[in-house]
Amino acid sequence: MNSLQRLRGARSRLQFRPRHSALAGSLVATAALLCSPLCEAPATAAPSTAAAPAVGSATDGLGTPSDADHAPKARPLDKPPIEDSLKGLFVPGKPVNDPTCRPDQGHPYPVIFIHGTASNANDWKKAAERLHEDGFCTWAFNYGKQDTSIPTAIPGLYGNADINRNADELARMVDYVRQQTGAKKVNLVGHSQGGTLTKMYLQDRGGADKVDRVIALSGTFHGTTLGGMAEGLRPIIDATPGFAAFFASTAATQQVVGSKEITHLNTLPDTDPRVMYTSVYTPADKTATPNSTSILKPSPGTDVANVNISEACHPKPEIAHLDMPKHANSIGLIRWGLTRTKGDTTPSSADC
Repeated sequence: MNSLQRLRGARSRLQFRPRHSALAGSLVATAALLCSPLCEAPATAAPSTAAAPAVGSATDGLGTPSDADHAPKARPLDKPPIEDSLKGLFVPGKPVNDPTCRPDQGHPYPVIFIHGTASNANDWKKAAERLHEDGFCTWAFNYGKQDTSIPTAIPGLYGNADINRNADELARMVDYVRQQTGAKKVNLVGHSQGGTLTKMYLQDRGGADKVDRVIALSGTFHGTTLGGMAEGLRPIIDATPGFAAFFASTAATQQVVGSKEITHLNTLPDTDPRVMYTSVYTPADKTATPNSTSILKPSPGTDVANVNISEACHPKPEIAHLDMPKHANSIGLIRWGLTRTKGDTTPSSADC
């Protein structure tokens, strides 16, 4: 059963007025588009061992942020031990997340993988293990379970909470990995919302001194139009934010163009000259749309490579949004982004 079937089933069990039934249909489509491959996992998946989400008090009754909570900084929240985000069925085991791994001279900065909305750290298992073979210490964690929504209720689906909270969780993980490994900096690799969180961390939370490189796959940096659906969804989300977030998750609605969060992020520079950036996008993407949302504008003096994966790799791959973290070509470009020399912004097909 896929995400669309699950959410339609949930909708049919609730008694909505006609206006809300039509509304739910649109939001179900939003949730399905933003959902990860885990949404297509069996419904009998074992429950996560992560700590139960704690719902914030400043909400509209459905665990959704009130207008006052749309400021750039996240609300105070309960902070379970950082180790909880590295445990359970939905996190890769060793050699990933190995606290005994120490960076060497050739790979001085650990790599932290950041999954997308309604997803989990296992999306990165293949990539993280490949980079470990290359010599990197690799880490992949789960975040964003503190949300009251249908996606959050499904085992294994993380990344649903307020993106400000999620960015704060990333900041904690960066400090944790630096402490565990002794590294001065880390490299960040994010997919979809994970890419956007790197910008929030660097530009809104002053993390640039702690990061060497950023690699993003299908990042929603400038918000998504959801293939043209956003124009019709935006008024619905604005009129009933709690209802919208309940069906699609808080993080999902915040990434739609026109949100307060995206509007704020668009006032900030995309990049910081202290960090080297590689942003990879796919023309086959139906979630992070248009492709320009994934293209970073370089600040003066910043090394930025914006890569169309279908043009860089041969034969030209048609990679869907959800497949980006696991696809061999994507993994090849992650490796290239972590090792390319300054000024080399055009990968060859051999790099794929």
